[in-house]
This record gives sequence, structure tokens and C-alpha cells, in this order.
Amino acid sequence: MADLFDLDFSRWDVFFMFFIPALINAGIFIYVFFFLSPNRTNYAFAVFVLLVGFWQAGDGCARLSVAGQTALEWSRISGIFLLFALPFGVLFTLGFAGWRKNISNGIAFITLFFPAIILSVFIAARLDKYSAIKSNTWYWVVNPESTVITSMIYLWISLGALLMLFLLWWHCAKTKMGELKRKQSLLLSIGFTIPAIGGLIAEIIFPIV
Repeated sequence: MADLFDLDFSRWDVFFMFFIPALINAGIFIYVFFFLSPNRTNYAFAVFVLLVGFWQAGDGCARLSVAGQTALEWSRISGIFLLFALPFGVLFTLGFAGWRKNISNGIAFITLFFPAIILSVFIAARLDKYSAIKSNTWYWVVNPESTVITSMIYLWISLGALLMLFLLWWHCAKTKMGELKRKQSLLLSIGFTIPAIGGLIAEIIFPIV
């Protein structure tokens, strides 16, 4: 077991790239959870941004790691946060579009959370395989190895992100709504699309290729 706190805190560029976005997400969580109307949609969004913030912080710790094994452990930890962030993101998009009431809690758990639980158990059991490569720019780059478990994890993350984008853009394009609601839906769709596509390219496609 690697020492998780064997980190080099002199890498200030990592703080700007990973920890400041994580702090921004923590602030959004506090605002949404404590100051907006208490409903399932807002709560789902609050938990989603909080878990994304934990994922960003974990990814930052992987870059701060002194040893490659430590970077691998932090990469696994951040991956678990991302596995559970996406189901909450999907629940938020369903609630925002007004479709959440058509899905029972049981179906939501089986389709969204149960696979994330199983995959997180695989990660905890170290059944996924990665390699940590030294990088002059990013300090450590964690690349997945071509195994069934690792491919399942990356496929699940990709499907969750793409499902969120599909639901948002479908709602924006097909649902009749007022001008203000349409602008909100469009801005939300664009706001999710940019980081989601960037994340898929940087965290999924590039490492696999």
C-alpha cells in the first residue's frame, strides 16, 4: 500500500489546474445545498458537483505524488468519486427536464448506482490495471491497461457522461418552454458539454490511445 501523503506540495501549477476548480465546486455545493429550494433536483446537482470536486482533488493528488504507486492509488480514489458523480448527474438532468417522476427509485438504483457500486468494489480489490508514466508537464500520467475490468470502468464513465449530454440537448431541442427557460436549458447544455467532451478526450480517449 503506497503512502497516500507522499506528495510534493511545491507543484503550484497543479493547485491552479485541479484544486481551484475543486474549491469552486465545493462553493457551488454549499450554495445549492443550503440556499436553494430543497428538492431532489437541486440535491442531486449539489451532490454531483461535490463528487466532481473530490474527483478533481484526487486527480490533483495523483499529479502531486512523488512515487508512481502513490499516483496510481490516488487515480483509483478519484475514479471511485467519478463513478458515483455521474449517476447523480443523470438524476439531475432527469429532474431538470421533468422526467424524474417517471422513474422509480428502484429502477434508478439498479440502472445508475448498482453498476457504480460493483465497479467501485472492483477498484477497491485492485482488479483494474493501470501504468503510471512520468511526465515533464503533468508529473504523472496514469494510463489504463487493456483489461476487461478497466475497459468496463471507462465504458461506464463514458456512457454516463454521454447520457447526461443527450438528455440535456434532447430536452433543449424537443421540449416546449418559455424564452427564459429555453435560454437556461441552452446555457446548461453548453456548460455541461464543454467540460464533458474535454474530460472524455483527456481522461478516456487519450489514455486509451
